[in-house]
Amino acid sequence: MSRYVLSKKATKKTSNSLKPLFSFVFIGLILLLMFIRAGSEDFGEYSDWQTIVVNGKSRSPQGSFSIETAGTEYPIALPNSNARTFWYQVDYFDEVQVRLTEGRRIAALRFREEEIYGIDEFEEAAERTYSTLTDKMIQISVIYSIIMIFLIVKERS
Repeated sequence: MSRYVLSKKATKKTSNSLKPLFSFVFIGLILLLMFIRAGSEDFGEYSDWQTIVVNGKSRSPQGSFSIETAGTEYPIALPNSNARTFWYQVDYFDEVQVRLTEGRRIAALRFREEEIYGIDEFEEAAERTYSTLTDKMIQISVIYSIIMIFLIVKERS
């Protein structure tokens, strides 16, 4: 057999083995993004304003903030600029008022009767987050389609 025929067979075999791999990765990524997008407990009913005594505050390496009280940690549901500003400007606070989501995350925060951020800001941040996830799902689908078209064209030539 000539080198050309052997090379063409090797290329065809490679593209055939890449299609299932790309399909598996694509399905995995889309399912992960759908799980993240649909798995939220941040929407629904919010609690009334309640006062909690703060034992400490923390910030994760990923940038999410949380308040610790009586052995329970309440994370701020979605980061926003008002929460970040408050977090860095106020070194110590012993008591805050919060409204919690159904998932026991902080959706609104008041400190000394001043609203740091409310439900409106929380819902805007949630909408931005979920639309970003949808955009990523679309981008991954387009990239997958382009790669698969390239592999099919390469296989046929």
